Parts: sequence; C-alpha cells; structure tokens
Amino acid sequence: SSDPECDTTTSDQVTTPQHDSSSCVDSVIDLPLGVSAAVAATNAMAMQAMQQRLEKRKQVSREKQAALNAFVDKKDVQIESTKSSEISSTSPQLPRKLSSIYKKVVGGRQKVNISSDVLSPQLYLEKILAERNYPYERIVSLDSGYHAKPTVHQKASYGVAVVQAVRQNDEDRLAQFVEIGISRNPCNAFGESLIHMICRRGQYKLLKCFVDNGACLQVSDDFGRTPMHDACWTVEPAFECVELLLKADIGLLNVVDCRGSTPLSYVRQNSWQLWNDFFDKMKDIYWPIIEKEKRISLPPLTKCKVIEDPSNASSTDLTTLLSSGKVDVSDVKKMSVDERKNFRLAFIAQSGHTITKKSESGIVDRSYGQVVHA
Repeated sequence: SSDPECDTTTSDQVTTPQHDSSSCVDSVIDLPLGVSAAVAATNAMAMQAMQQRLEKRKQVSREKQAALNAFVDKKDVQIESTKSSEISSTSPQLPRKLSSIYKKVVGGRQKVNISSDVLSPQLYLEKILAERNYPYERIVSLDSGYHAKPTVHQKASYGVAVVQAVRQNDEDRLAQFVEIGISRNPCNAFGESLIHMICRRGQYKLLKCFVDNGACLQVSDDFGRTPMHDACWTVEPAFECVELLLKADIGLLNVVDCRGSTPLSYVRQNSWQLWNDFFDKMKDIYWPIIEKEKRISLPPLTKCKVIEDPSNASSTDLTTLLSSGKVDVSDVKKMSVDERKNFRLAFIAQSGHTITKKSESGIVDRSYGQVVHA
C-alpha cells in the first residue's frame, strides 16, 4: 500500500495508525510472526502441564478410592452385615409417637462404629431388652420432667468452697456442708450440678453422701444431660455410680440429650466390652425375663416440678457465704437451725464502699469483715 500510515514493512514492531481506516485493521491486531509463535508455544506448554497435573490428581484419587473399597470389602462390610442381622432380628420397634419425636430430635438410629468387633453398649442393651420382652423407648430430656429450672437455693449452694470439696474428693467436708443446710442438688444457672460433676469423676462416696441426704438424681442440665450421661463419660467405667443411678431410676438409660445422644453413646470405645459384661451381670437384677403378653412400658416420668429445698436449708445469704468459703463451717455450726434460716446480711455504705456491719454473731465474712443476721 502507498499509504504511509499503514506501512508494515518493518517486521519487528507493531505500527499504530493515526486515523481509523478499514484498510489498516488487519495490520493493527496481528502480532509480529516471532512474538506470535513464542506466545503460542508458551500457551501450549502451559496447557500441557495443566493437563498432566489434572491427570495425576485423577490417578491418585482413583488409587485412594480403590484402596478404600478394598479395605471396606475385606473388613467393614462383613462386620456391618453381621450387626445388621443381629439388630434387625432382636431390636424392638419404637412406638409411633416416640419414633416421630426420636427421628425429629435424634435424626434416626444412632450410628455404630463398624470398625469394632464388639457391639456398642447401646446396641447390646437393646438386644438384651428385646430378648427379655422389654421395650426401649427414648425420652427427650428437655421435654420431660427431668428438666426443671434451678431454685435460688440450688444456685446459692453452688460455690467455690463446695466445688473445691468435690474436686479434692473431701467426703467429710462435703458432709458438713450438707449438714448445715446447703442444697442436696447444688447447680449453676444452666442446671449443671455437683451431681453431674461427681458422676463424671466417678466419685461413688460423694454421690452416696448426697443421695443418703435426699438428693434427686432425676435431673438434667440445659443441654439435656442427666447424671447418667456423665457417669458414662468417665475415663474408666464407674459402675458403682451407675448402679446407684439405676436403683434411683432405671429410665435414665433411656433419656436423650439435646443432640439426641443416649448416656451409653458417651461410653469410650475401649470400654465397650466392660460395659457389655456389666449388663450381662446385671440383666437378671434389673431386667428379669417376662412373658411377652405381660410386656410393660417405662414407669411414669419423674415429678414435673422444681426440686424442694431441704428442711434444714439455711438462708440464701448464709448459704452464699458458706458455699463460697467466706465463712467457716465451724462458725455456722454454732448457730441454731432457726438462726441459719433467718440469717440476713445488713449492709451500710462507708467511704463509697459497701461493707458489712459488725454483730454479736461472731461470724466473719472474709471479704468485708463481720456479718450480721437479723
């Protein structure tokens, strides 16, 4: 072309026209031959490398899947088929109403770890119950009488000193707290009680101390966990605590928490066989064989009301000071039952601080000085 603006005789650079012209379009968008070939070669190499990486990943995935399938075919499927045949032939059906509740809350039957040759305690117990004509009905804790709002006295009794006595496994000190009027079911605002803690730690003597003094074991926290859930959650099986709970209410094994978990689902897998042996030992005591025609249901649920304060309950003020360790147990023991019940703190303002008035009681509040009871 004779047009100087469209001259492309130089092969090493791209010329840009000064004016828009259809005759110059091809020369504007085309790259020089050397650059174009280099770009094409680079793109081809990048595409080839990407395809190789994708193929390698697919090959690794295929190998992993093949290995997993081989493992499952060899072991897991055999175990699962054996358990499925046992369960289908022995497990009772849930009543329609409870079944619908269970599916809604739990999401179906609980999973079993199929990598173990030992049945889980949950399935083993259901097998025993089916063989002996007992139903297994799950109870949703938060929808039953097992859950109640903590009282003021229960929360006042849940203090540092009382908790420390449990952690130190100090039976004598705990008995002294009970003797002078703390709640038999101390708990925090969320319903987590000392009974739960004691069962989780497997402290049979402390649990018996509370039970002998009227503690209620038919309780749950705000997550729906009963003391039986915690008794099953121990590092080593605490069968003495479990027996004490079963004597109080055998239905505790049927209660599911807010996640739909039964107490036995908390058992560690390395303890499954010990629990199964325990059920074999206790089945004639708690689940004697009955005729199929006389098949019975669970007893009525626990009382649907708050836990009553003990007859010797101290006042809320005194209980708070006592459970938190701000007064000595020995000082409180010198008071009569009426004095403990009528004890009230009297506060006065002095120098911008709230302090306690002195009194003739001689009880020392270690935070503020002396306290007074009206």
